[in-house]
This record gives sequence, structure tokens and C-alpha cells, in this order.
Amino acid sequence: MPGKPLYYTFGNHMHWVDMQWLWGYDVLPGCVADMRTLVDETGARGCVNFDAVGYEKMAGECPEALAELRAMIEAGHVEPVGCSYGQPYGLFQPGESNIRQFNYGVRTARRLLGVRPQTFWEEEFYFFPQLPQVLRRCGYKGASLFFQWTWHTPELPGEQASLILWEGIDGSRLPALPRNTLNVHQWPEDFDGLLEQGLINELDHPAIVQWLELMPSRDWMCRSEVLLPRLKALMGDERFDVRPRTCAQLIAELLEAHKTAQASSDLQTQASSPPSLASNLPVRQYTPDQVWHGMTLGKNADRHPRASRRVERRILAAESISALAGLFGRPYPSWDV
Repeated sequence: MPGKPLYYTFGNHMHWVDMQWLWGYDVLPGCVADMRTLVDETGARGCVNFDAVGYEKMAGECPEALAELRAMIEAGHVEPVGCSYGQPYGLFQPGESNIRQFNYGVRTARRLLGVRPQTFWEEEFYFFPQLPQVLRRCGYKGASLFFQWTWHTPELPGEQASLILWEGIDGSRLPALPRNTLNVHQWPEDFDGLLEQGLINELDHPAIVQWLELMPSRDWMCRSEVLLPRLKALMGDERFDVRPRTCAQLIAELLEAHKTAQASSDLQTQASSPPSLASNLPVRQYTPDQVWHGMTLGKNADRHPRASRRVERRILAAESISALAGLFGRPYPSWDV
């Protein structure tokens, strides 16, 4: 008799900004290689979350590692998620800057990875109430709202569900994996008691969502050799029908399960934004006062957002001057072009 369905996905986070500066040129290729080991050894499926500038650096510095990553994406073993250009803390940046982050990031992913990002999921805290609207306009189809417990200890409200509809201020909705008690970090001990707790039994389709930061270095706390024993035990647990999926695959299957449940209960399926969303999913519109940002908003007052707005205005002014100057022709003779 098959066990209870239990989904699993992971997000593998790394970044060229800061990490490669500190740890050297092997950071991103090493992360890809260790992710390949994890996938091959366990059959896990998941996501890669690099800054898009990191993909550009890989193209120039380690093209063979980028080719390996593309092969894993083409095989459906991993998907690129997030894909902001520089992985900023989005709540500190003006709207124009956030849009530019996604525009540049999506273009980079399409050019170098051969796919358009489908899922928004960043490891560092990236949240503001207008984000669903921005993401939908940039082509994202889903999201995960589990941000890793990191420098700024962000938290979104916990939910008793595997999937919600995340609603923006303008009414835009995205299907999203919410923050819940089945979110685990990169520590093997996070699995202690996980399969015996409430949501595993209470939900028809529970989903374990895990953040990783893989790097095959003895000096690094998160590497595949440390994680393999627990993940192999999870994949082989006979109590469950374990279903490893990428984030987009997981969201699609949870949506289909909700629609099937509606149909079997003689409920009418209604269109939403984006179309084909199940109408019985919980709808959540989070506000800034519902999230705790740790020290981020309690240090230097609002100096960071004020400085960011000032820089943004200067960039926009420079872009305007550049566009205007273009009306006067090139600054050198046409025969010299």
C-alpha cells in the first residue's frame, strides 16, 4: 500500500557578491558540483538561487560549471529561482530599482541558462506588499515565502497550509509556498521530529521546503556529505510516498490537487489571477507590520532607504540626460563609426 504523499524541494543559495570575494573563484562552481552530488545521491529535486551577476561571472570564469548547471536545468533536476540581479533587500530599494533588478536578472537567466525564471524565491529577506504585482508583470508564475533565518531574522506569519494565494495591494495573486513548520534550514538536526509533527498528519499534501548553501569545503558548514544521511533516510521512509520536485513543479501539483479536491466536492472552479488558480486556497495579503525584520529597521533609523532614494534619483536623472543627449547625434564624425 503506498504511503502518504510527501513533497520535498530545496533551494540552493549562493552569490558572487561577497561570497566569491571572500572565498575565491571556486565558490559558484563548487556549489554547482556539490548540488550535482546531492541530486545524484538522493534523487532530490530543487532550485538554484544565485545572483544573476553570478551567472554572468560563471560564463566568463567557469563556463564548464555553467554548462553543467544548464544540463541539470534542462533535465528538470533543478530550476533557477529568484534571479534578481544582485540579491538586494528589496524593501530598502525604490520601486524602480526593484523592477530593474528583475528585468536585468530575467534577461540574464534567459541568455545564460536558456530558461525564463518561473518562481520567485530568494534566500535573503525580500518582501514588500506590492511585490506580487511586480513579479506577475515580470513573468513570474509562483513564489515561496520561506526566507532563511539569516543576518536579519525575517519572519512572515506562519500558515497551516502547503499552498496559499499571495495577494498584492492591487489584487494581483500568485500561488505561493507559505512559511510553515515544514520549512527547514540547512542543519541536519532540523529534521529531528519533523515527520512526526502536526502538519505532516493534518495536511493532505504536506511539503518539506529546505534552504541549502552547498559548498564542498571542510571549512564550510553546509555541504552534501553532511546532509546526505538525513536526506537518504527521508527519501527511503516507507511511511511516505516521497515526491521530490522543483519549486515550480511542486506549486503546479499542489494547484492541481486543490482543483481536483474542489471538483470532487462539487465546488465550482473559478478563474483568478493568474487564471486556473483553485478558489479554495487561503488568500493572504501580508503587510509590513506583520513581519519582524530584526535589527535591519532598528539600526541607523531610515538612513539606508533615504540614501537609496537619493542614489535612485541621480541614476534616473543620468538616464534622462543620456536619452536627451542622444537626440543631438553622436559626439564623433559618422565616418569614424
